[in-house]
Amino acid sequence: MEKQEKPFGVEVIAALSLLGSVYLLIYGARNASTLFQAGLGLLCAIGLWIGQTWGWWAAVARSLIIIGLSGVAISRAPGVLGFWGQAAGALIPLVYLLLPGVRRAFSIEQPKSDI
Repeated sequence: MEKQEKPFGVEVIAALSLLGSVYLLIYGARNASTLFQAGLGLLCAIGLWIGQTWGWWAAVARSLIIIGLSGVAISRAPGVLGFWGQAAGALIPLVYLLLPGVRRAFSIEQPKSDI
């Protein structure tokens, strides 16, 4: 199956991921979680930019990890709006990456329907 041209939104996600990772590396706390998130962000930015399937998977994994970590932080401090914003900021690209046209562009198979 040949790959389709990647949608413009994928390039936006890749650019924002790159900028977020660079920001984390420069201004973030120097701990394993921050460095892991920054590294995964750089990996998915490169993979999405060059249109690789592994980049799509890395971006989906990154969004799920950020949503999970934000959920833990929200459970400990529900009044901090930054945690809610971080979760929403990861959920929006995740929903976009799961759209059928984006999945096709990265050669991700759609689930087969029995109907």
